[in-house]
Amino acid sequence: MSSIKVEFPNGDYIFVSPQDQHLFEGKLIKRPDDSRNIIYSPVHKNNISIQRYILNPPKGFMGVQKIKDRYNFTRENLEIVDKRDAAKRQRQKYLERNPGRSKQPVYTTSDDKVIVHYSYGEDSFFIIDLEDQSKIEGFTFRKMGTPKRIEAIKEVDGVKTYRSLERLLLSTDKSSRVMQINKDLCDFTKSNLMIESKKRSQLQRGPNKTEGKSSQYKGVYQERKRKGIWRAKLVVDGIANHLGCFPTEIMAAQAYNKYAIELYGEGYVKLNEID
Repeated sequence: MSSIKVEFPNGDYIFVSPQDQHLFEGKLIKRPDDSRNIIYSPVHKNNISIQRYILNPPKGFMGVQKIKDRYNFTRENLEIVDKRDAAKRQRQKYLERNPGRSKQPVYTTSDDKVIVHYSYGEDSFFIIDLEDQSKIEGFTFRKMGTPKRIEAIKEVDGVKTYRSLERLLLSTDKSSRVMQINKDLCDFTKSNLMIESKKRSQLQRGPNKTEGKSSQYKGVYQERKRKGIWRAKLVVDGIANHLGCFPTEIMAAQAYNKYAIELYGEGYVKLNEID
């Protein structure tokens, strides 16, 4: 079958079937380096794969290349497949490349820690204390939400139960919030997990940039009666710790940061970013 060369402004190109040449005429098209996606404007949506653009598959289906090729997007190398079938096919190829791997997690012990690989992505792992391995045995895991958190799944008599990994490890319920101190989403060792109240969790938030607030910094307020005077305070569990008054907004923000670090250490409290 004959093919037509379609060139991009950056010098890149692809080959398509003659019947699809019109899809690319008069469009502002580019392709990021090492990508099979095209980005074009102004009429169409951005970041759509070339194969999807050409085939326009119905909902629940996707366009794929029969043979992975950065340049060959002719009809004879494209097909429409069910998304679920494609996912199963991808999983099967992975298992063929990695014998012995399945949905069941793989445990690797290192000193007093355990590295748990639960899927086939490079970042699909987490670290726990060796003594906690028994708590997660019998579970499978998946990433959920934004930012990504890890959910533990257990099936008994056909019924699945779901728990967040951090609550499973600390044996807490949904009324408690568990945070990772160093913000490493793969580190679930007990030294990196902390149970906190909803009031205490406010310490993790950045500045409240509500319109009309007197300061751009967290924990900093301008005196109403004394113009040019700034007050700093840190509220913990409903109790206000007044840190004093300062002649500048930045000095008050610095005082907040200093006291927060002294009280909780680095990494726990969201500090003010001061230029």
